[in-house]
Amino acid sequence: MKNLFKYILASCLMVFALQSCQDEVDVDGIVNNYGPSILASYPFDGQPIPKGDTTDFYVVLAEVQESPLNSATLSVKDSTGSVIAMATASISGTVDTAWLAFSSFETDSLALGNYTLEVEASDNQGNAASHVINWSVGGALSIRSIGILGNAINGWDEDVNLDYNPETGLYFLNDYEVSDGEAKFREDDDWATNWGDAAFPSGTATQDGSNILVNAGTYNISFDPETGAYSFERAFSFTQNVEELYLIGDFNFRDSVRSDYQFTLTESNTWQLTEVLLPADAKFK
Repeated sequence: MKNLFKYILASCLMVFALQSCQDEVDVDGIVNNYGPSILASYPFDGQPIPKGDTTDFYVVLAEVQESPLNSATLSVKDSTGSVIAMATASISGTVDTAWLAFSSFETDSLALGNYTLEVEASDNQGNAASHVINWSVGGALSIRSIGILGNAINGWDEDVNLDYNPETGLYFLNDYEVSDGEAKFREDDDWATNWGDAAFPSGTATQDGSNILVNAGTYNISFDPETGAYSFERAFSFTQNVEELYLIGDFNFRDSVRSDYQFTLTESNTWQLTEVLLPADAKFK
């Protein structure tokens, strides 16, 4: 009976030892099956890249010693998933770097917005891993000194400097109160580079263009020196009982969509049309 018990005990220990060895193999296998991981990258996840940046993209990859690195493919894609640039690199060892040359996608040719850098990496044991790095193109590389001035702002002798938003590439001034009058944008507090256009509250300013005809109020002002686009948006909303208001009649063929006959909301439920072109025989009744 004792011999039988010893035999059973020995068999159980053998099975336990075999199972333990198998578990150890499985654990090692799980570690290696993860595939290469990322230690560092440019851009990093969520990073805004300015227009004009000439830095090559790269990803530093790592793997365990038992499964050295083998290859990596880097792909730049836009927000629709379309591939803009791609490069495949041979990598080796436990730590190595894969590169994607700036010349293959040039950030200054990309529109402002969101992009991804997608990484497909493998080791020499056939283990693979995928990584997605989100980044964005967010404006000019060098922040310019852009200001606004005029008798509607702070006089014609001193600029009010605009802040810069790297995510949109726009220069802005929020919650700023202006007077009835005129204004222009300019760079470096100098008239050598200046932008203007008569349109208000938005338009496209050009070099040495007309003064912007500003209506008094508190606005969020934005300006894009790359395109000349500007806007003056009310910093608060007026109460209004209609969405839009136009002056129509026989004099304008009852055309209700002509912007030169559109009223502007100046206060809560108060609309204003500053200038109307009427024929000589027009009458008020």
